[in-house]
Amino acid sequence: MEAALNNLITKIDAIGKRLDAIEGKIGQGAPCAAAPCAAAAPANASAAKKEFDNLIEDHLVPLLEKTTFSDVVKEQLTLLIEVARDVSNFIGMAAESKKPAAADLPKLLEPISKKMMQVADFAGKHRADKFFNNISAISELSACFGWIAVEPTPAPFIGDTIPSGEFYTNKVLVANKGKDQAQCDWAKDLITFFKEMQAYVKRVHTTGLVWNPKGAAAVAPAAAPAAAKPAAAAAAAAKPAAAAKPAADIKGALFASLNSANLTKNLNHVRDDQKNKNMSAEQKQALAAKVQVKTPAATVNKNKPKGNPVLELKGNKWMVENQYQKHDCAIEAEDKSNVVFATGNVQAGLTVKGKINAITIDNCKKSSFVIDDIVSAVEIINSNDIKLQINGVAPSINIDKCDGVQLYVTAECAKSVQLVTSKTSSICVSVPGKTPDDDPVEHPVPEQFISSFKDGQLTTVKNTHV
Repeated sequence: MEAALNNLITKIDAIGKRLDAIEGKIGQGAPCAAAPCAAAAPANASAAKKEFDNLIEDHLVPLLEKTTFSDVVKEQLTLLIEVARDVSNFIGMAAESKKPAAADLPKLLEPISKKMMQVADFAGKHRADKFFNNISAISELSACFGWIAVEPTPAPFIGDTIPSGEFYTNKVLVANKGKDQAQCDWAKDLITFFKEMQAYVKRVHTTGLVWNPKGAAAVAPAAAPAAAKPAAAAAAAAKPAAAAKPAADIKGALFASLNSANLTKNLNHVRDDQKNKNMSAEQKQALAAKVQVKTPAATVNKNKPKGNPVLELKGNKWMVENQYQKHDCAIEAEDKSNVVFATGNVQAGLTVKGKINAITIDNCKKSSFVIDDIVSAVEIINSNDIKLQINGVAPSINIDKCDGVQLYVTAECAKSVQLVTSKTSSICVSVPGKTPDDDPVEHPVPEQFISSFKDGQLTTVKNTHV
């Protein structure tokens, strides 16, 4: 106990010294290091960074000004702009730094990844929101910023990701066509930014993010300052700014709170024979045996697959297993007898080029699949929040025990495909309009039925009122 009390007193003294230092800086008019300040762009910012900044200012910033219809959407779009600015800073850092080792890159990208996840998680937290389609569009499109970690062709990665967001912007267009032109313009402007970003990446970062082979070691750039939430910002603007408290008052308040906490009230008196310095070797050994040091349990992400990621060809079967937050998985099918078996993937993206015999998607979550042509069938089992795009044809699509499956099929595929569903909910098929200028047409799959007896026979029809 005595050692613990001494340790506490030492920490309090250290806090006091730091407060004294802050007080001295304030007295001299020096800025406090802890105060949030807008980061100024370096004078030697790369041309690539400046061009990316122009994309943000020309497209995303005006879009934020147009987002007057929902504080929730505005909050999410504000966070998306923060991600875009962080990506811009990363581009500038790369232009002045050597390319890091592959093992070090995820650590440098970690701040951006965390913000991207915040944007992506918005949809799941606001399913009942009136503007859920707007929110979902931003959530899906935020994955496009993952291009900074894709090699050797990041532009196609963006092209493969955009359709997931377009699915929801198309919903906004359909719902507001002829009713709310501002909403239609908003949806088009959002997609335009990401298509312009794809063109920029294709032109400037053709084979991957450009690094400087003669630069210094890469260091993660400072994150863009977090913007206040719209509602909070409005409340702050309505109130007069409070005068900053002198450091002396802050220091006094800190020690007053420590005293009021009465930190020593539960400490027991330590007798002389209980003090470590007066213990015998046997007593110290017995005391040590009673003390069990427990290592804090590591934080476990429940969504992360437990097994090791796999992407390999075994015989004629492509195994895609346990991919986590990896959106650039790709397969080049050289034989139409090949089959693909995808299982245990979470927040992943798979592109299959060429004609394959069949694909099975089992126990996957929040993942997207883009496939050219299927000879026999597609099976989706025990999966949630799946997006499947078929660029060619597929004779059969079987969906069993799934929730939230979005299908995108071509007009040619829609003419012949047979869709079989069981124990499913929220299944929707999107097909192109009659002309290239028409919006896609969505067809929800019935999930509720009405059965009744007629002339001794049980007749079942879909419930058209849900």
